[in-house]
Amino acid sequence: MLISIQTSKSNAFFKLCAGKMLGAPRARSSSARELLSKNESRVYVLAGLTVLAVSYSILWLSFPFFLMEAMGRLLSAAQVSVTKTLGSGVPSLVVRLIDGRYLNLPLTWQRCGLVSVTVFGLLFLFLMYPLHGSFWLKVAWLELGFLMGLGWSLIRLSLATLISYYLGAGAFAVVEFLTGPLTDIFWVVAAWSLVLSTLTSRKNG
Repeated sequence: MLISIQTSKSNAFFKLCAGKMLGAPRARSSSARELLSKNESRVYVLAGLTVLAVSYSILWLSFPFFLMEAMGRLLSAAQVSVTKTLGSGVPSLVVRLIDGRYLNLPLTWQRCGLVSVTVFGLLFLFLMYPLHGSFWLKVAWLELGFLMGLGWSLIRLSLATLISYYLGAGAFAVVEFLTGPLTDIFWVVAAWSLVLSTLTSRKNG
């Protein structure tokens, strides 16, 4: 009887020691994985910051000129007389309204929608890049979000200019205010939802 009790106690002692010995590597491997995941997230954020800086440089230097050309062609196609100028280095459009007056439209970085695009990019960098998923997929969605925002700026300014063409120069300020940065939330939310749904579906798949 005494021998069986001692045997059971020794078995329990050996099981306890074995459990501790096996549990320690698991804990260490788990912490190593967490550390690797954190380091990976930091690398993704740094790489995303590089992509963001390159994209910003291209957009801020070239988009106002692209917007001037695109709006000039759209307005010309709508039979609106428009002249492209470079006043003080800022691309501008001079539109002759239906009443004979002129609307001077400097395409500043605020009016071009570059502020909203910049805010979207920074939020994307710090909230989306740390999430699990393909880095290049996130880069593609970042650039697609930029295209959505800049495309909306082109539509918004073209509509405001066409409305002011018929209703007068005073209508431009009203339409620009109503379709200004407050409406940018719609394309931001749309891009955000598409990115999250894509990353979630790939993770579940």
